Amino acid sequence: MSHPAKPGRRTVRAAEALLARSKPGLPPNSPQSMELVHQLQCLWKVMLADMHDTLREAHLTPVTYATLLVLYQAQDGVMTPSALAASTGEQPTNVSRIGNELEAMQLIRRSRSAHDRRTVELRLTARGIAQMDALLPRLHERAERTFSVLSLSEKNLLLRLQKKILAHAGPLAG
Repeated sequence: MSHPAKPGRRTVRAAEALLARSKPGLPPNSPQSMELVHQLQCLWKVMLADMHDTLREAHLTPVTYATLLVLYQAQDGVMTPSALAASTGEQPTNVSRIGNELEAMQLIRRSRSAHDRRTVELRLTARGIAQMDALLPRLHERAERTFSVLSLSEKNLLLRLQKKILAHAGPLAG
């Protein structure tokens, strides 16, 4: 199985060297913030690389998977395109394209709301639910492995800090 290149210690050291060289022209707190951003990007790349084969086998991308996950977690597996865009941070036109792709794979279906015929609803199909039921344990195992170096209290702290940063950063922007 092939994986995209995973960032390693060399990548982190290169970023640290770049940050050290750029310190004179940056405000005092910028280098640490820049390092945090870079490390988050590296972690995200490592996690995506770890998920890559599993998603590819399911003919999904990280974006289509994230869309399915949001629908899977939604009440009754149903959302409007605008609610889905707000939840995923994708632009409405991208949600439409993703919806077309997932609909062609028979993982979701579009229909008019029974309560308001003007409203379109996106709903997981039985096949979409089965796909997520099969994927989630495999991806959960990978996430557990990634975060296994943290204690439960460290994981809880990381979650609280991430939520604080996200609340300060504002709504998702696609």
